[in-house]
Parts: sequence; C-alpha cells; structure tokens
Amino acid sequence: MTEDSQEITALTRISAAMLQAETRGAFERVWDTALGLPCEFVSFDTRTANIPDFQPEWFGSVAWIGGSWTGIVRIAVSPSLASTISCRMNATDQAEDEQIDDSMREVANMVAGNLKSVLPGICGLATPGSFRLRKLDDLADDFSCLVSLCYRSEGEVVMVTLNSLHEVE
Repeated sequence: MTEDSQEITALTRISAAMLQAETRGAFERVWDTALGLPCEFVSFDTRTANIPDFQPEWFGSVAWIGGSWTGIVRIAVSPSLASTISCRMNATDQAEDEQIDDSMREVANMVAGNLKSVLPGICGLATPGSFRLRKLDDLADDFSCLVSLCYRSEGEVVMVTLNSLHEVE
C-alpha cells in the first residue's frame, strides 16, 4: 500500500461530523486551559459568519506531515487579540512581534496536538509557522477545508480551520 492510499484509507474512517466535533473540542480545550480567555462559538462557517469587523493580521498554522494524515490547523485572530494571547502566555503587559508570532504558533501547535491524538493512523506534527493574513480569501490554497469554525473572544473574532490534502466524505 502506498503512502497516498494509506492516507485516503485513514480519512475514509473519519466522518466530517466527527472532525468538526473533535476540532471544536480541541480548540476549546486549548483556549480555556492555556489562555483562560472567554470564548463564544459563533458559526460553523467562517466565510458566511457575520464578521464585518474582522480585519485579521495574525495567523498561526501547523502542518501535519507523514503518516496517515496530511493537513493544516489554522487559527486567525486580530492584532489586538494576538497581543492579548501573547501577554497571557508570557505573563507580560506588552508583547513584541516575535513573542506574538511564537504564541500564535504555540496555540496552533497545541490545538493540532490535541486533534492529532484522536485521528486514526499515524500523524507527525511539523514545526508550526505563523503568517500575516490580509483577507479571508488568503485562506484558500491547495488544501480542502474540512472544518471551519468562528468564535468571539474578548470582543474579537477567532477563526479556526482544519484543512487536508484529501476531502472527507
């Protein structure tokens, strides 16, 4: 069995509803335990959620590599919320850009780690990255969006997506 066929086989054992529930649970656990910030679920679709005030700048992602799954967990927040996250994680009153990047990568890494533990097959986490996001359309890439979640925290929007190289039925 080739690596591609192993990946597709593993994905066929996962329902979209299960991925949605597990992604939501992983995000909410990390947000609550690591940050202790209030978080309100808004929508299952970041593209149709009523978020006209959302001007994202910070973007954290983790790519899963090798094994049975290849995908990305992404978390996008406003600059002010990214700063709040970093201050919470670093126990400081003010965050520098480098600290914000590190904090966003770590939040995405923790969410991916939580989610990875429930996925079938073997998965390995790659080094997380952080990127600036200027518009929602920048979320589009070669990966298929499997889960799209929208939250509010501290009066700001939080977007969480789970994307894969292969679609799940």
